[in-house]
Amino acid sequence: TPSTLIAQVLAILLGAVCLSLHSVVDAAESTTEVAETAETKRPEAVSEYKIKAAFLYNFIRYTTWPKGALGKDGTPIELLVIGKNPFATTLDSTFAGKTLHGRKVHISYAPATPKDISAHMVFVIGLSQAEEDLLIKRFHGKPTMLIGDSDGFAERGACANFYLKDSKVRFQVNPDEVKRGGLEISSQLLKLATIVKTKEQKE
Repeated sequence: TPSTLIAQVLAILLGAVCLSLHSVVDAAESTTEVAETAETKRPEAVSEYKIKAAFLYNFIRYTTWPKGALGKDGTPIELLVIGKNPFATTLDSTFAGKTLHGRKVHISYAPATPKDISAHMVFVIGLSQAEEDLLIKRFHGKPTMLIGDSDGFAERGACANFYLKDSKVRFQVNPDEVKRGGLEISSQLLKLATIVKTKEQKE
């Protein structure tokens, strides 16, 4: 179930272990506690995007937005996926019935970049680099967690991006851009990340 997958990813985060695509328990047969992570008797391949959905959940869970940025108490956290949607129903089921920061998470999907965006987290997938760069400029210094699915997106000025290495889902985080938007990511999540800077900041 999504809850079990989220718990397993959380346990891995707390143990600072990279999450393998072949190391997640079949939820229907899993009786392990959260702390037992992904050491399984019957491991099976899990969709890359099920794992990414769980990581997006944890990005929201371990991110602190500046006061007032999430709106009035009780209003939902807005997650917008721009571009392709490889999740099918996985992303929705991951967040179904959950509350983070005392709020539900509302998920929207847009095949192209909308004119108006009020989301607190934006996940970008399948756009051209030019389109991605426009989004980076658009959210520069704003309290929106901008995450991409292409290697190097964070180095170009986004907050984070996923990439695959050795069949494992990994991610880069650009702490300077996160901080510039008034956001704060927990050190528990940063322990798993590859830390990068925007290319212009590199010496």
